[in-house]
Amino acid sequence: MNLRLRLLVPTLAALHLACGRAPGDAGPCEGRLPGDLVLTELMKDPEGTDTGKEYLELSNATGAPLELDGLELFAARADGSQERRHRLVGAPVLQPGGVLALGDAPLDAPLPPHLGYSYGAALGNLPNGGGRVGVRCGGRVLDEVRYAEVGRTGAARELDGALPPDALSNDDETHFCDAREPFAEGALGSPGRPNAPCVRAPDGGEGGDGGTTCTDARGGTLREVRPPLEGDLVLTEVMANPAVVEDAAGEWVELFATRAVDLHGVTLGTEGATGGALQGVGCIAVEQGEHVLLARRAEPGLNGGLPPVRATFSQALSNTGGTLVLRAGGRVVDSMVFPPRGTGEAGVASQLPAGRLSPEDNDAPGVLCDATSSGPGGERGTPGDPNTSCAQATPDAGVGGCLDAERGVRRPPVVPGVGDLVLHELMQNPLGGDADREYVEVYVSRDVDLHGVSLANATATGRTALSAEVCLPVRAGSHLVLARERDAVLNGGLTDVDATFGFSLGNAATEGEPDRAVQLWHGELLLDEVRYRASTEGVAAQLRPAYRSASGNDALDAFCTSAAAPTYGEGGVGTPGGPNVCP
Repeated sequence: MNLRLRLLVPTLAALHLACGRAPGDAGPCEGRLPGDLVLTELMKDPEGTDTGKEYLELSNATGAPLELDGLELFAARADGSQERRHRLVGAPVLQPGGVLALGDAPLDAPLPPHLGYSYGAALGNLPNGGGRVGVRCGGRVLDEVRYAEVGRTGAARELDGALPPDALSNDDETHFCDAREPFAEGALGSPGRPNAPCVRAPDGGEGGDGGTTCTDARGGTLREVRPPLEGDLVLTEVMANPAVVEDAAGEWVELFATRAVDLHGVTLGTEGATGGALQGVGCIAVEQGEHVLLARRAEPGLNGGLPPVRATFSQALSNTGGTLVLRAGGRVVDSMVFPPRGTGEAGVASQLPAGRLSPEDNDAPGVLCDATSSGPGGERGTPGDPNTSCAQATPDAGVGGCLDAERGVRRPPVVPGVGDLVLHELMQNPLGGDADREYVEVYVSRDVDLHGVSLANATATGRTALSAEVCLPVRAGSHLVLARERDAVLNGGLTDVDATFGFSLGNAATEGEPDRAVQLWHGELLLDEVRYRASTEGVAAQLRPAYRSASGNDALDAFCTSAAAPTYGEGGVGTPGGPNVCP
């Protein structure tokens, strides 16, 4: 035997043993080709502690049974570093078209019902934000999946069930989506079962129900989604390095809404990764002028005592800084570059200074600054509230004024005076209950902004600002509808609501009580007031055309309750948003 053959024999033997067989034994590697096994599902970010809850799923894409013993699972970071491996021993034979879930359940305990095999701690924790997993024998990779999408915490990433399991198809990350089917408490996925088809929005993005409808959180009914466009949401504050709890639980982001939209289907990611969809209740509706808190965890006991969280996100925020990107349907709604926090003080949010809330403001270099207000747990920030001034804010920081949502710039508001806004129609006693169906109509006699305007009841203790940040310009001759609820399903059929208020109008005053009243204010200036004692159920009180002024609507006979007005919906009779029919 020559030297070359002496070296070759042990090398072949070593290869045989590496695949779990002795020389001469065909074993699982014999005839195995890339694509025979396909990775079809991956749970990399379970709720709570990852250890013991992660899994990956293999599908047999051949027409014959596959022996798995001797094959090797591997997991690594996105760049291939820190690879960890596990050689399968005692794995079940995978039948043609069969699916097997393999997880990191403890080896000294019974397997959970959804798993067919445990690799214990051999692969460590799978990288959440980006990595690669695969299966091979010897040096031959049978399948590998590389991922960058963060996905939803507690939901597996599944290969689209509408596609046949294919090792080329799963190379395209857009063919995966977040699982929607629960299989255990706090966990969504279909381990060991065929995947469900991914639900896609018309533009190809992921959508919980097709991308065009969502469930209203209050009414429980389906309605059309109000998707945000560029500039409708502005990133205003970010806490990337909390001090009171670990980053994975205490990180948060704040948005400002320049228009009433839904966060259904909106993703929060980074410049290089789309990230995962925001998770909340129903449509996750936000109103114009609202400061919206997003956080990694919604539970106050886990997130450091944050105020109510509107939606959660799974994108980890780097302490070394980066670019946050909000997307809807593949479009960028807003982005913000936030500074490093790793060398700065922990527990301090980076924020836009007060008054700078346009999409351009968070793109300008040097505008973001350290928050100065004390927040939850002694940290500094204003989660869910207007931002405060910053010590290092530039003199032209634009404090004051209002945001022109159409142009995306700040400007001085056009302030209304007495007579510019006239209380024109009142529905104090709608059919079907007052809580969601009351409305007030305002007639606009001059082009003004509603910035700084508020609606109140007789005591003026329940004032509701119509627009605290955006200018909200209104045109002379228009009829504005202010309602308790924006959703037409809940408000009795009001389809075009301009703003909402949060107090009851009151139906009637009893003997000895003061009159009921509705008031419009700008700051401490009373713009208009209407007083009344009675109401007619299901019929709006309408101002007669001859009395259409701030003083004219004070007359005793200025209003009528005309049954001749059309029925606008289930709420009753009236002309919300249109001319009155009183003679």
